[in-house]
Amino acid sequence: MMIVKELDFSNKNIVVTGASSGIGREIAEYISTLGANVILIARNETALQKITSEMTNSQYYSFDLNKINEIESLANKVKNDVGKISGIVYSAGIAPMRPLNLLKPENLLDVLRVNFLAYIELVRCFTKKNICETPMSIVSISSVASFKGSKSKIAYAASKGAMDSANRCIAKELASKKIRVNSIQPSWVETDMVKEYKKNFNSDYLNKSMDEQELGIIKPTDIAYTAAYLLSNMSLKITGTTIKITAGRL
Repeated sequence: MMIVKELDFSNKNIVVTGASSGIGREIAEYISTLGANVILIARNETALQKITSEMTNSQYYSFDLNKINEIESLANKVKNDVGKISGIVYSAGIAPMRPLNLLKPENLLDVLRVNFLAYIELVRCFTKKNICETPMSIVSISSVASFKGSKSKIAYAASKGAMDSANRCIAKELASKKIRVNSIQPSWVETDMVKEYKKNFNSDYLNKSMDEQELGIIKPTDIAYTAAYLLSNMSLKITGTTIKITAGRL
């Protein structure tokens, strides 16, 4: 396959979290076809083994991002194993539904720990001088929930809003090191998470929301293409921003 020069990730080590399924898996597989050496991070080791067996340039680390205090050790191990890192995609996340009257502090913290706190710690650790290669690009998978309210999504929306707000600050801090930080805000994407949501929660609400997506359901590949663009030299002057992929849902 011929690769556009600006999308050639040959000799680039790129970390993808949440890589065992859904958007994360699609991104990992796509950038691998562009030459990247992909470091897949997720909890499901069985799924990671299967995915890496089908990719030419990859290795995986079975890791629970709830263990925030162990992320620094993970970053050092990855660097020692594969070399310096030139890109990160943070696609790990959980999206439990819980209305306000049932939302306890521990429920909120469960979501924030994976969706936000682990993200900040991972970025902190992987952007250390001895671990990162510059120029570097960081892409976080956020959500339209960051700015669009929905019932029972308080914790999830708060975590994504926190991610996007923090990114603008991190981008300012890391710009002098030639490290860019951006996020992607998708609406409904065709993943197992959405299928599970439709089965267990309010399918009428989901159907109505999807009807607002004039261009139809978003495919994981749509997110992968955008992530690759933000990781690449095609977006060297883009930092501290978000790209909305809503299929027309405003």
